[in-house]
Amino acid sequence: MRPGHEVTDWQASPERNGHPPLRNRPIKPASGPVPVVSGRNRPVYVVIPVYSVRGAPVAWASATARTRRQWIFRGGSAVDTEQLSHPHARVHVTSEGVATICITGAGSLNVLGSAVIADLTRAFNGLAAAEAVRVVVLRGDGERAFVAGADIAEMAELDNTRAQHFIAGLAELCDTVRFFPVPVIARLGGHCLGAGLELAASCDLRIAADSARFAMPEVAVGIPSVVHAALLPALIGGSRAQWLLLTGEAIDADTAREWGLVHQVVSADNLDLAVQALAARMAGFGPQALQQQKRLLRRWERMSVEEAIADSVPEFGAAFDTGEPQQHMRAFLARKRQS
Repeated sequence: MRPGHEVTDWQASPERNGHPPLRNRPIKPASGPVPVVSGRNRPVYVVIPVYSVRGAPVAWASATARTRRQWIFRGGSAVDTEQLSHPHARVHVTSEGVATICITGAGSLNVLGSAVIADLTRAFNGLAAAEAVRVVVLRGDGERAFVAGADIAEMAELDNTRAQHFIAGLAELCDTVRFFPVPVIARLGGHCLGAGLELAASCDLRIAADSARFAMPEVAVGIPSVVHAALLPALIGGSRAQWLLLTGEAIDADTAREWGLVHQVVSADNLDLAVQALAARMAGFGPQALQQQKRLLRRWERMSVEEAIADSVPEFGAAFDTGEPQQHMRAFLARKRQS
């Protein structure tokens, strides 16, 4: 049975596949599809592969079409992606291992209040141990904004102590994204301002609609840009970072690309296609190699060039312990011989 294949209740029934009913029993990894019996009329099952360290499928999980409830395996036990979702963070995982976290219930501009920040952090932490996830897409709800900043109404009532608590929560979210095990792609439509730009800068890759606008307008409301605004000088250079942080002026998507703030700009109509294509391509890479490369990138940020080069030698050797180089290189050579 291929990943993502939908089958009828008869095809996926316990009797058909030799499995006892799984209702009220823990789901365990198996070598084939594991049916989940819903008791509803004609359930449809969605089969999702879970990959071992060597990239071979070792288990599947199923979900009824009635709720399209997904299951992925984490540490040998089933994890319901519905449980990974929160009021302000909706989670979806495809059969290819592409997870999407969508900011929800945060107004039409997806502003970051304490509750939204907490839910996003919980969603990322919940996905972090899911071996089936190869790449994550972070997006705002709707097309008006990725995130149009932190919640000014909430911040207007803060004092010193509560302000530090609020900004520490934002810093924790951004660090959770930066050090998330797999790459995170920011889908940037509409406004990307203040805390939203800090969150986007914490992602590994950024794709923007041509209508997107970027700014750090904190000084205009009486506060400095802090925490992960500190990433900007390394991303776009000190002079450009000073312009954004001291003037509060906005730049358009083409300028953001020229400055290196975003990696790709596409038309608003093609934004989802571009993000999906990149995510699908990355999901097809060896998962261990992709995670290893992200870890190296984070470590290199704190090292000199000489230290990074020396640090890379044992990492290169460790890659061959996963079996992925052998698998992918042999496949490459086989294709070359056939051409």
